[in-house]
Amino acid sequence: MFDEYYKACEILKSKPILLFNEADAIISKRLDVNDAVGQMNNTMQNILLEELENFDGIFMATTNLIDNMDDAFSRRFLNKIKFDRPTAKTREFIWKSKLPELEDKIYEKLSKYDLSGGQIENVTRKYLINKILNQKEFDFDEILEYIKEEIEFKNNDENILKVGFLK
Repeated sequence: MFDEYYKACEILKSKPILLFNEADAIISKRLDVNDAVGQMNNTMQNILLEELENFDGIFMATTNLIDNMDDAFSRRFLNKIKFDRPTAKTREFIWKSKLPELEDKIYEKLSKYDLSGGQIENVTRKYLINKILNQKEFDFDEILEYIKEEIEFKNNDENILKVGFLK
């Protein structure tokens, strides 16, 4: 991967960004392990740490589990930026960008629910899929039902290990 990055640097006029999206698994705390899988994971982390030590480029990693980051990775990240949950005003803009055909008063109502941008994306996808499949008109109650599902899912600790599976 780093070899490919350096090849791209030679071809391009400006340095590209090397992005590790959802980097939780690779930058998590290393563990004392006895099994082959754990040892392989630690080895991969050590290789990445060595590459980052001498990396001459722009490297970014995203994670939702900042407390789980290994200190060795934390030291190698020059800047750490935390993105807070969107404010009501920001949520209103997000809703408008996802469902541009609605009336302004609807966006104001929807923005009162404390959802992340990803949760709003999930709600709008469910809503639009159902709207297309069933050729339905706008239904505020349906959107509220999807919002309720998102909030309940996030607040249920049992779902932490069940992401990707239906109830």
